[in-house]
Amino acid sequence: MQKKIYTVATAHLDTIWSWDFETTVSRYIYNTLVDNFALFQKYPTYHFNFEGSYRYELMEEYYPELYAKMRDYIAQGRWSVCGSAFENGDVNVPSPEALFRNILYGNRYFAEKFGKRSVDIYLPDMKYVSPALAQGYSHAPDYFETASLAVAEMVRQVGEPVFDGNTGLMKKGVIVRHLVLPGCTADSKKVIRYLYQTYGDRIFISIMNQYTPIGEFLESPELNRRVSRREYDRVVDFALELGVENGFIQEGETAEESFIPEFDGEGL
Repeated sequence: MQKKIYTVATAHLDTIWSWDFETTVSRYIYNTLVDNFALFQKYPTYHFNFEGSYRYELMEEYYPELYAKMRDYIAQGRWSVCGSAFENGDVNVPSPEALFRNILYGNRYFAEKFGKRSVDIYLPDMKYVSPALAQGYSHAPDYFETASLAVAEMVRQVGEPVFDGNTGLMKKGVIVRHLVLPGCTADSKKVIRYLYQTYGDRIFISIMNQYTPIGEFLESPELNRRVSRREYDRVVDFALELGVENGFIQEGETAEESFIPEFDGEGL
């Protein structure tokens, strides 16, 4: 069986990093515009994704003629605005309110200037229904109530799944991931039942078997093993019996340490 691999990239530019603001505006913002315009002309199927509304504001302020040309490409669907944040920033120290404001400001700019929002595909997790599991493994007994509200808002924003007629790739929609945990197949079935009975074919459900224990959990020894093939098959069979058609499953040995990157602090 011949398989295809698709890569979808997004371009990111730090407003200031190892260069100054003047260099960002005079070189990198300018090059982002003119270099991609040249690629649009050279390759009819070329598509560009660029994130961060503040960089768009800089384009508008310093290169208004090029900005107008870019807007035409956005209207044609060849240049996509992405990345909801106004500016890329730290997500550990700022308060939740600051993070939400950053996203709201960014998407408000996209909506006002381009009639678009950076809301294409959501890929949330739905881990548990059981408050006991949520408390024991995530210290969040109200996890299900909160996560289910979040998924509902995502579905409200993007609606039915939309696919590219040529490539078959998803262009808009919600894919909810669920990681099967060892000894938790009953709760996994509850998660899948809730998602399917609530949303039907309006979402895709990804059932994952890649749980990989790293180290040893003294307080939760049941997590010190991988999910068995029998456990995973039970959950998948339940989804099929329920009627789930819009779904993804994993095959092979995905729960291997070779799939896990080295967290050695390199690059920090």
